[in-house]
Amino acid sequence: MKNFIRHATLRASSKKVIDAFILKKPLENQSMTSTGKELSSISMGGQLLAKWVGRKIAFVGLESSRTVSSIVRYLTKKAGHSMVTFDYDRKGFNRSIHFQTGGDVNGPQYDGYVYARLPWRDNQFVGQLTWTEYQDEYSVRMIEVLPEYRRTGIGKALMEYFMKDQKITKSDINTGMRTPDGSKFWDKLSKGMEHPENLRAKVIKLAHENPKLRKHLVPILKEAE
Repeated sequence: MKNFIRHATLRASSKKVIDAFILKKPLENQSMTSTGKELSSISMGGQLLAKWVGRKIAFVGLESSRTVSSIVRYLTKKAGHSMVTFDYDRKGFNRSIHFQTGGDVNGPQYDGYVYARLPWRDNQFVGQLTWTEYQDEYSVRMIEVLPEYRRTGIGKALMEYFMKDQKITKSDINTGMRTPDGSKFWDKLSKGMEHPENLRAKVIKLAHENPKLRKHLVPILKEAE
């Protein structure tokens, strides 16, 4: 699903169809059609490319050709990066994932879960994270993602949402026993989730080592206090 290649040149008529879709208006040419709610490709077997989900545009096509890659580029440029979401990792964009949380109290222990669903595919379930809290200690029991959605960032998104929802950091979680795949996932995740105090220490060191950057870094440190 993450296949980024060189862009093809879009026809002016195709750009007009995309513009109409962004404005939620119907329009059609020989290769594309907009119903106002959905944008589809006629020339690629009627592939659904994007659809409006609430106030956001969810890109649902497979970015597997130069033409589709060009459509993504033009769509995000015209609609705005913050308006377009994806169900896979794409630098600079949000994923169109909805999260559902819940759990049960079992004596002094709380067993919770986070489900990941895709709103543009009838709220399809694609993954879950189960966790436990006992005496203020958090443990992640399991992270599961459907095979066809693995390596698309959903596992990481589940972990990030879990920590944000519980107002904790990675250092608050007891990883306990881990499978080989779980260890690889956790180590990879750790690279992008440093504790705020560690990041602060690095910024202070950078300010001392680079006098020219100090005036720019000091205000950042003050805002974070």
